[in-house]
Amino acid sequence: MKETKVVVTGLVDGIEVQLSVGDVEGIPMEMAEEINRIRDEEDNIEELQADYDRHHRDKLVEGIRCAIQRGQAEDKTDPLDKVVDPRADIFSILFPQKEQDTEMVKAVKQVIKELPESQRALFEKRYVMCMTFDEIADEEFLITRKRVTKQAVSQRHQRMLAQVKKRLGQRVQVPF
Repeated sequence: MKETKVVVTGLVDGIEVQLSVGDVEGIPMEMAEEINRIRDEEDNIEELQADYDRHHRDKLVEGIRCAIQRGQAEDKTDPLDKVVDPRADIFSILFPQKEQDTEMVKAVKQVIKELPESQRALFEKRYVMCMTFDEIADEEFLITRKRVTKQAVSQRHQRMLAQVKKRLGQRVQVPF
């Protein structure tokens, strides 16, 4: 640890000079030593913090910060910087209205609502929760304590899709 001496700027015979804090009139030598000791501790803490920052910095964040300072990138942390009309309602900007459903989507939603509860649950597990047939079979075993095979789940899935296609009829082309 390097030793730091506190220096005071003052006038001596009308000339500005820098004096050690121990050389200033009216400051006892013990107080000057204490001031220098406190300053040494502060310098050591600053060095430790700088060392910690140097070794534990986030290189990605540091790269972005440097690029922004050089003017090579823009700060993308605040999405409101991109707002076209700053006087607009913030809720409508952050949560834009959903697009209107097409006729096919409306028809499929209606048919799914009309399915029996067991088939609707299977549809939600397969297409909403993105579960595989094995995961669905395992979940049914945990609930009912009856072993269900992947093939049985697949067959129920096929019957459910056939039911959806039948109910849709010729109105829309089903992409199943």
